[in-house]
Amino acid sequence: MSLIELDAKLLKQAYVEGGPTPTAADAKEFAELFGNHENVIQWVARMASYYAAERKELATATVAKKGKGGDNKKEAAKKGGDNKEKKPAAKKQEKKPAAKPAPKKADDGEKKMRAVIKEGGKKAQDLAGLADMGSLFQLANLSEPEGDLELTSKALDAMNVQVDPSAEERKGGADKVAKILLSANDAQFCCIVDVPEYLTKADHPENTRKIAVSAQEWYKAAFSTLPGDGQGGEVVEESTTRVKAIYKPDPEKGRYTLKAKDAVIGASFTFLKSKQLVIDDDSDDEFIFGDDDMPGC
Repeated sequence: MSLIELDAKLLKQAYVEGGPTPTAADAKEFAELFGNHENVIQWVARMASYYAAERKELATATVAKKGKGGDNKKEAAKKGGDNKEKKPAAKKQEKKPAAKPAPKKADDGEKKMRAVIKEGGKKAQDLAGLADMGSLFQLANLSEPEGDLELTSKALDAMNVQVDPSAEERKGGADKVAKILLSANDAQFCCIVDVPEYLTKADHPENTRKIAVSAQEWYKAAFSTLPGDGQGGEVVEESTTRVKAIYKPDPEKGRYTLKAKDAVIGASFTFLKSKQLVIDDDSDDEFIFGDDDMPGC
């Protein structure tokens, strides 16, 4: 299948065969595109977290920076030609020990946090938009936290903030949406189930569907079909409205991160379908849940 054909197919569905989880057909197409180039795959995931407009801005900024860099190099070359016999530069290099590592780490941490918060805020707008159309139970895959539970929690905070109407860019606003957030790295994946209080009570005036779902109930169902020995999920925080957990792989026990993540997605769909919170293809129900409607999955 050509890239153009694949793009056209994925316009209407999340996976090649149209189901809620990937199949062998997806693995085949993915392998043909990327092979075993893990660094490229991770780079694609990071770049995909930016919108097309943002990538365009980055490209424009890079071109401008290269132009300035060329001029600076020319000026440096001219200065170097006029002062060939002067050697104070060698002393300056000696005065520059590795004094930047500590600040650089702090800068990297700040940049990562900004990226995490930015992704969370933007993803929230996608979820809030779908919620306006009736999809109150959703799943989102976050790339920036890279499987770190603390960073995923920060992304959740950014998703649940109230939208600032005076801001240039709308962010947040998903506090009324029930959601499962997933983020993974090679060593583990983390999961946060976040259910607004009004959706945990059938008699709550805002709960028009009158169907109550707790975070604990949703988590238990989502992690009920894990691969291998069916274990590996470790709950870190638990309440009616929120559950935080980490899944660590163990090949000897048949536990694999990607398989477990797909199992969580599939089991979530099955659970919500049993609650009549998702629609079948032939149903007129207004609620939606599935990867083709889940931003980032």
